[in-house]
Amino acid sequence: MKKIAKTAGTALIAGSMLIIPLSNAAWSAAAPSKTATTAQAQALQPFAGTKLKTFMISANSYVQVKDIFFQYDNNSKKVFFTILVYNGDKHAIDFTYYYPEVFAASGGKFTVQEHPDNKKSGIVEPSTTEEFKYYANINSSLNYTDLVFKVQKIDFNAPNYTRLIGQAAITTAYQNSVPSKHYYIIRKGNDKLKTYLQPGSKLAVSGDHQVRLRFEMENVGWMTYTVPNLQFYILTKAGHMVKLTSDLANPLNLQPGEKVVVTLSGAIKSSIDLNGTKLIVQAVSGGEQAIETPIAMYNLVWDTASSFITGENQKAQLKVSDNAMEAGIETLYVDRTETQNEWTVTLKWTNKGDSAVTLPKYKYELMDSRGVRYPVEVPDAEVQVVPGIDKEIIGSAVTPPTVDGPFTLLVRYPKDETNPTEYIAAAFKLNAEQATGPVEGKKYRNEYGLYQISVSRVERLPWGDQDLINAYVEVENLGSTSQIIPQITAALKLNGINVNEQDVKIMKIEDKIMLGAKEKTSYVVTTKVPYTYTFNELTLNLSEQTSGEAKATIGLFRADKISPATSVSIGSKHKIDSVGRRASLEFLNTYVFEGKDDDLLYAEFKYSNDETRSKTLPALKAYFKTSDGTYFEADVVNVKSQLKSNGTTLLAAKAVVPKTFVSDGNVELVIGEAIENGQYAKPDGTPDGYISAVSFKLPKNQNVAKEELVDLSFRPYKLRIHNAFAVLSDASNVRLDIRYTLDKTAEFDVLETARKLYVELEGNHLKYGKTVEVEPKQDDGSGLKVGIEQEIRVEIQGQNIANLIYNGYKVNIYEEIDGYKRLLGSKTNNSFQVPVP
Repeated sequence: MKKIAKTAGTALIAGSMLIIPLSNAAWSAAAPSKTATTAQAQALQPFAGTKLKTFMISANSYVQVKDIFFQYDNNSKKVFFTILVYNGDKHAIDFTYYYPEVFAASGGKFTVQEHPDNKKSGIVEPSTTEEFKYYANINSSLNYTDLVFKVQKIDFNAPNYTRLIGQAAITTAYQNSVPSKHYYIIRKGNDKLKTYLQPGSKLAVSGDHQVRLRFEMENVGWMTYTVPNLQFYILTKAGHMVKLTSDLANPLNLQPGEKVVVTLSGAIKSSIDLNGTKLIVQAVSGGEQAIETPIAMYNLVWDTASSFITGENQKAQLKVSDNAMEAGIETLYVDRTETQNEWTVTLKWTNKGDSAVTLPKYKYELMDSRGVRYPVEVPDAEVQVVPGIDKEIIGSAVTPPTVDGPFTLLVRYPKDETNPTEYIAAAFKLNAEQATGPVEGKKYRNEYGLYQISVSRVERLPWGDQDLINAYVEVENLGSTSQIIPQITAALKLNGINVNEQDVKIMKIEDKIMLGAKEKTSYVVTTKVPYTYTFNELTLNLSEQTSGEAKATIGLFRADKISPATSVSIGSKHKIDSVGRRASLEFLNTYVFEGKDDDLLYAEFKYSNDETRSKTLPALKAYFKTSDGTYFEADVVNVKSQLKSNGTTLLAAKAVVPKTFVSDGNVELVIGEAIENGQYAKPDGTPDGYISAVSFKLPKNQNVAKEELVDLSFRPYKLRIHNAFAVLSDASNVRLDIRYTLDKTAEFDVLETARKLYVELEGNHLKYGKTVEVEPKQDDGSGLKVGIEQEIRVEIQGQNIANLIYNGYKVNIYEEIDGYKRLLGSKTNNSFQVPVP
């Protein structure tokens, strides 16, 4: 609250009554007046000025006493006045031989002091005018009509060497306050400044009157006018003086004909009557003493239809660092619940000046019809507004659900070195009934150009006992040349509930800095929620990271369509189109491998590098979804080696499933690009999420065992067993001699995962077998080799294995993964050999 200086009531009332004829009407409320329009401005009348008395000092020259003003502070009272000297003669006048005196009409003389800004020589050249200012400390109980002014001249031929030029007492007819609907020209030498005080506006806010005045100044002289350092005060009829804050930040030079409107702001206790208020304008001396000198006073009337509050669909006019600014409500969104109403308001700032400005650290509040104020949270960062590039600030506030409107958004100017108290810089009417929601897309302009920003889609993906929520933000360059991609940050709400910023990550889909004309790119905003959590609306508050911690608001966006992963036909390819990561995924097969206590669900794909350079393929993450909605996390065997352009590899996804699992053709594989700590995951990393997922609906288990050991396929191999003979070594050992042909297709350029077969002997209700590697890295003769008519001896051990082969036996060939097996083919043999001693 602005500190209020209050003078002695009786003295000030008396003094003020002398300014205007003493009557009750002098302090009555002024007639209603609206803000000056062009027509009203043309009807303004000139104020004659504050001349008291003119004295001739020769036939052609004179002095004039004028501009008599009281100045008040807590401990004293001063009277300031000006002596104008006109030299109409042909020789210079030395005004150092003249001096003024101030007396109380009832007796007593006051010490008059020269103003430090006075011309030191005191010389007034022929046909010129000079003004000399003076002031004196007077008794605080004196009124204007209690004062008498004399002008004396030092004359060595006169008695006491002094000659009286003239004297004058102030009467009740003297006016020194500019009436309403009048303009006043402040003159000094050849400088002429036309001034006018528009009707004031006020707003009651929590025990205060927030006051806003607009003071017009126009240079109507012939030369550039340097506006002095002006200070503005409200003087109430009860004697309260309140200093106002001007929106002028720097010294002002007005060219001839140039006009400026200064906005004055302040706060006064609502218990103080503002009828009959005056505005005192004081100029600060540039000298060492820096004296404030009253130069004008204006009667203040109040606009009955207050212009303090900016109406709907209108703009507030402000100044920041002497730059003209506009501010207006861009969007308003109210989320109503049983416990609270949550407001989201977007305030757009437009710089109408010619240089960039940084907005003050405004404090924002939402005020209801009772005057109760609620804090509005805004990003805590500097906001710079460049001419031609609008900036938006998004704020949020919470109000009780039972509070009625109308509501007002208050923009408070903060305390600083030059402004010891807060005041309201702008106020906006909010209509909750006309509130609109966040948008799906909007245009955004920064210093680099114009963009279209939109939320293209939102997907929900399984992640353990949680779900991933991925929102995709599309950025399009609407310009005709390349532009830098904005560095976007995001705050997330689900059904109006804030998600902790620590739980929200945002990343670029593509590793790009620039966007070509009409080109698009995307960000993804991701978080996790419990898989049981339900919501139907997602809201994103997007900002641009401009420099350091500074952010510029982009806007508030919504999405009310939450989608699962996009479905991809098993007969088509899934394309990864991110720049530098282009690849394609093509479904090949799905099988169920059997285990002792559970089974292994397996799907394999051909994974291709679609880039024009050798690359490591993007790491993927996946989940299997069964027909009853159960999810199983898949182990994706990502490829670590680089692939040449258009090179291919085998990619497998597998998951352990219960024995009750049935591959019925309704199983889906949800698979996407793995991410880790807000970046794309490495093939050997530990993903904490995945994005851009698709869903492959897998066919039924495709495993069909051959009745012969021919054309046994397991990618990229095909095996034919020409013959296999079992030789009994002893009661616990059998060697199986196999002659085979193993072919390898060229469909994969890289195959990192070693393939294994399991060779099994079955008979007499017994089964024994051994794992055999395919193309082992160390060729010690124990593995299968690619070639025609190859041979291998497989040593199989088992308790009482001799009992297995006596009555004939079956040779089973399995593909083995992680100890789980799928049968490729079988053949029954009726004989075996016993080694000859």
